[in-house]
Amino acid sequence: MNGEAAILQAVKDGDVPAVERLLSDDPSLVQAAGDYLKTPLHWAAEYDHHDIARMLLHAGFDPEAKTSWGATALDWAATNGSTKVADMLLARGAQGMNLVAAASLGKLDLVRDYLDSGAPLASLAGRPAPAEPDDHWVADSARMQCDVISHAFYCACRNGHTAVAALLLQRGADVNAKGVFGGTGLHWAAINGHKDTVAFLVAHGADELVLHPLDRAFSGAGRRQPGRRICAGQFRRRAAATRRETHPAAEPYAEKLSAGDHRGGCDRGRNRHRNFRSASLRQGCLGMDRYALSGCPRG
Repeated sequence: MNGEAAILQAVKDGDVPAVERLLSDDPSLVQAAGDYLKTPLHWAAEYDHHDIARMLLHAGFDPEAKTSWGATALDWAATNGSTKVADMLLARGAQGMNLVAAASLGKLDLVRDYLDSGAPLASLAGRPAPAEPDDHWVADSARMQCDVISHAFYCACRNGHTAVAALLLQRGADVNAKGVFGGTGLHWAAINGHKDTVAFLVAHGADELVLHPLDRAFSGAGRRQPGRRICAGQFRRRAAATRRETHPAAEPYAEKLSAGDHRGGCDRGRNRHRNFRSASLRQGCLGMDRYALSGCPRG
């Protein structure tokens, strides 16, 4: 394994001594980058390895280096909800905080300040959307529709920031806004095990029969499978089974989840999708938050 591959792997593994040794042996590794131009600092941001991120910054890694899709380490930390690395980067002067990043990181007061600032919403969106829809960003996703509030809402749901989601919903977000791979906030909150947020979304009318985002994630490079529809209630039952603590304000909704309130649409799809817990989809539910599984960029 060459030096670049070794330091990328060490960062992913959270191996502080290995990263320190590799940088000491070869200081030029501050220029290392792997697939999609993701640097070690991007990987530290993805896994919220703040000790390693601090070491990389001290060694001279560029916090403004961008991936092939234009994400800085701060962008990527926000996408993954990595608050420790994000706060460290901001404290060191990283640029690029915006409404979407603040929502992704659960910074409620900052989100409110952005919304109350009177600034044009387009100026608060962060990185521009792709020029054309693709397998990651479907045409009717909030990001492609330039619906900044709904996109920020989806990001808050994806990372389990229920209070931020509630504020954005009050300010006009679409509860069924689509995000990456065409999945809604309900899909991604459930995939990532955020029971509190799932309960909130169900209570506020989120559609439980929505396009299943893992179809695109696991369809293979260059082969786009027809999107099948799957009951999002199965995802929320996955979330209800996690060990996440529930915020007191969401307890009534959590009780409904535990009791198996499927609101009709889920039951209609249950038999048709009885193979939901196949190995690949189970892997997706447990690990889609770390896109290292498929090498797919997002956010």
